[in-house]
Amino acid sequence: MNETLGEPEKTVSLFEEVDKKDPEAAENYWIVAKDAVIAAKRFDLARKYIGNLTREFVQLKAMFDLNTSLYDDPRFGGDEFKSYNENKLVEESLKLIEVAIALGNKVAAAEIQTKASAVVADPRLSAAISSGEDQEAQQDGPRQPATAPDSKSEGNEKPKPKPKSEERSQ
Repeated sequence: MNETLGEPEKTVSLFEEVDKKDPEAAENYWIVAKDAVIAAKRFDLARKYIGNLTREFVQLKAMFDLNTSLYDDPRFGGDEFKSYNENKLVEESLKLIEVAIALGNKVAAAEIQTKASAVVADPRLSAAISSGEDQEAQQDGPRQPATAPDSKSEGNEKPKPKPKSEERSQ
C-alpha cells in the first residue's frame, strides 16, 4: 500500500477504512500497513493486528539470523550488509518496544529489549524502555486500556468492570 499510494498517511487512512468495513480483510493488509500505522503512532489499530509482540521479535530475529549467513557472500557487501542487518534488527526491535510500551505491555518491552541487546550491543536498545516511557508520559490524553489476551496479543488484558455491588461499597 505504501508504495502504491506513495504516502504513509494515505496508507493509514485506507487501512483504517478497511478496518472499519472489513476487519478480516484488514488482517490480510496488516503486513503492508504495519510500518505506516506504527510510524503514525496509531496504536489503536496496531493493538488489533500486531499479534504477540515477543513472537514478532522471534520472526525478526529469524530474518536477522538468515541474513547473517550471507555476510561472507560478496554480492551482499560484507561489512556494509552486516551493518545494515544489525541496524535493521535494532530499529525494528525499537518499534516493537515502542508498541509494547504504548499497549501497556512492559513485560514484552523488557523481553524484546533484553533479547535484542544480547544480539547487538547498541545504546539505542539500552535506552529504549526509559525513552519510550518518557514519550508515553508526554502524549496528550489518557492511554487506551489494553485488550484482552487472545491468539494475537499476550499479556494485554483489559480490566474487567467491577460488579455494581462492589462499586457501591467503595
